[in-house]
Amino acid sequence: MPWKEVETKWHPLGHGKSWGRRTVMTPKGEIDEHILFGGTDWAVALAITAKIEVVAIRQYRAAQLGYEIELPGGKIEPGQDDLQTALRELREETGYAPQGEIVRLAKAHANTAACVADCHPFLALNCRQDGQKNLEPTGDIEIKLIPLKEWLKWCFGLAQEPAPDPMLNLATMWALPHLAKLYPEVVGPFHWELYWT
Repeated sequence: MPWKEVETKWHPLGHGKSWGRRTVMTPKGEIDEHILFGGTDWAVALAITAKIEVVAIRQYRAAQLGYEIELPGGKIEPGQDDLQTALRELREETGYAPQGEIVRLAKAHANTAACVADCHPFLALNCRQDGQKNLEPTGDIEIKLIPLKEWLKWCFGLAQEPAPDPMLNLATMWALPHLAKLYPEVVGPFHWELYWT
């Protein structure tokens, strides 16, 4: 007998977020309860400039009681798809837009144990700033241009501090086959094709 959902009750928290209590029956017939965090799927852009820099943002995160380096991104609004969202958020948060190829990377479950929203990362190439940031009234975002080589060291724990945002790491990892082909002088003589064939 497989796991079976018995009941799920959602409770709204505002701003498109909610929490829920899910009751399931185990294969042995036992009842098990889980707390879930719900919300809207979101999209992020790993944006690379013509100078081979990552367009990152630094913004305050209340859960961490401090500023975090992240990829531009946000929740998928009704009537928009994940690509439109990634491009909208990149422009709103940084004023940057891609002039080159946009690559859809794999969709990720943010937290398989407790979160039901997914992250949709994209690689956006040859980005340039062609506009101004257009932030919400409470927005406090600083643009950080980080050379790709330094970004890779930071993401994979080779710098002083490891990158704290797992979606940032995941998007970067999934982009590696593309980055290795486009920027072999930066990514290095690694053989990513051994891992992604």
